[in-house]
Amino acid sequence: MANKHLTRKSKIIISLSASLAFLLLAAGIIFALYQNHLNYLKEITPIPNSGLQVEIGVDALPSPEQYFSHLGSFDGQTASIEYTSRETGELFIENETGSPALPVGSYTVSLRCDGWDGPFVSSLIVNDTTPPILTLKEVSIEYDGSYSKDDFLESCLDNSGEDCSFSVSAANADGDTVEMPSSTDSGTYTVTVTATDPSGNSSSMDTTLSIGEKPAPPPEPEPVQPSQPAQPSSGTPYSISINRAQNTVTISQRNENNEYVPFKAFVCSTGGSNTPLGNFKLGQRYLWLPLYGGVYGQYTIRIHGSIAFHSVPYYTQDKSDLEYEEYNKLGSTASAGCVRLCVQDVKWIYENCEAGTPVTIYDGDDPGPLGKPSSIQIDINSPNRGWDPTDPDPANPWNQ
Repeated sequence: MANKHLTRKSKIIISLSASLAFLLLAAGIIFALYQNHLNYLKEITPIPNSGLQVEIGVDALPSPEQYFSHLGSFDGQTASIEYTSRETGELFIENETGSPALPVGSYTVSLRCDGWDGPFVSSLIVNDTTPPILTLKEVSIEYDGSYSKDDFLESCLDNSGEDCSFSVSAANADGDTVEMPSSTDSGTYTVTVTATDPSGNSSSMDTTLSIGEKPAPPPEPEPVQPSQPAQPSSGTPYSISINRAQNTVTISQRNENNEYVPFKAFVCSTGGSNTPLGNFKLGQRYLWLPLYGGVYGQYTIRIHGSIAFHSVPYYTQDKSDLEYEEYNKLGSTASAGCVRLCVQDVKWIYENCEAGTPVTIYDGDDPGPLGKPSSIQIDINSPNRGWDPTDPDPANPWNQ
């Protein structure tokens, strides 16, 4: 009886031992599988790198291998990278078509690939620490010419591709900083051009500005004081006498005896001592010509050098834009040297007195053989004041 009881107890112990061994074996298998799973996850899961930085326009964007220290199961042909600006929220995508152009700023980088459950995130900073590259030109102008700060710039290249702002400063021959010289400040100057890009990087470079000397005035012809109009020395049908002191023009016509006889008289405005005395001949003529001071003359006929017949000046090449206050000075000294006439009179000379017509400029107490005509005055409050009252143009409101 006792032996039976012992045998049954042994069987129970053996059974329990076998169950425990099975459980231990199962636990070992499960642990091994779990370890294998962890290793597998570690193998396929990317591990991001953070804090990558590139210089705009200089460095290429990082490759996937640079964004992640471990890429896991990565298929480059199915991968894409998205960049989201942390400043603006704008999205940029890099795929098989190429890399996007990222502006300066910081970005959240999302890497996607087939076989991954979702994007894995890293970061990138795009810097701009490179100053612009300047290429300058030397500038040389004549006295009273013109220039602008843009004239000094050949090119400005910035790695960001953005436009730069510019400033200029000047130094004289002694090295003293001065204001940018005017076009009449003759001399040679060192001009410093500074370019600044949108990130605040700047570069400076020097070049040269040369402004010519003021030209010497042309020598005045030897003064003459004729008492009679010039007699014909050629076949021109008319001769012209200008009494500078009396602001009067006398036109003489050649008769059948080949003598000039008084024919017409015009009131004018000369430039006093700025109008040279002497004998000259008419030269080139222009329907409109820019004049000194940024104004324009109609029916301009050269007499000598820069001295010419022309209308009273206009602000623009528009017949309704007359300097009417200057017009009311006809009959008195008012010009910078030229001989001003009303449109009707200067148009007559323009159309009838050919190149080579003799012109005599003199001073005298007697206006001339035909006297001095009276001048027309414009009412400066009239709406028609911008027109010369003698202009035969059909659009002239004085003719309506």
